[in-house]
Amino acid sequence: MSPLSIKILFLVVSIGLFRCSVNSGLTPVKNTTNHGTRTVVTKKSKSTESNGQDQISAIPEDEANELNSLYEFRILALEKNVIGKEYTYDFTGNDDCNKTRITYLGTVNTDTGKQYKLVNSFYVTGVSCRGISRLVVYDEQNRYIGNYYLNDLPIALEANELVYPKSTISFKNGLPKSIYDGSNEAYFQSEE
Repeated sequence: MSPLSIKILFLVVSIGLFRCSVNSGLTPVKNTTNHGTRTVVTKKSKSTESNGQDQISAIPEDEANELNSLYEFRILALEKNVIGKEYTYDFTGNDDCNKTRITYLGTVNTDTGKQYKLVNSFYVTGVSCRGISRLVVYDEQNRYIGNYYLNDLPIALEANELVYPKSTISFKNGLPKSIYDGSNEAYFQSEE
């Protein structure tokens, strides 16, 4: 990538983050460490084995800021606790692109007594306006558990079942190892 392309990309991402901050009332958190010529973002490990130590990710700062904002917006939807409310954010700064959409679907209760909160996340990024659909799973304290990378997101959550136009998926026995969304079989991933 040429230096000019990098500057333009950074400007587009910065404008998108500013729009997100203005629209949501949130200010993205920046937690960075400078390593040589590359600035990378640190984030707390999701694993309890690391004793909460910072781990360095290999994500350039502008992309990491966008991802940190996405994580914050998902948590905001959980904290607002309004089932079915769709939150929209503009990460691209391009009026021709779809917008990122986050929807809290609700909580599933398993037969073993576990509770999981489910969030639809359609994340649109970059100058190509590429969208990434995930069903994101959190525990009852809003801690990230994992996700399913899907082609089609579910419509709703009713009676511990994800609702698709032609099928439902039960969470009665816990988190399914995989979900078939009508066009794709998605396996549960514990890392984003």
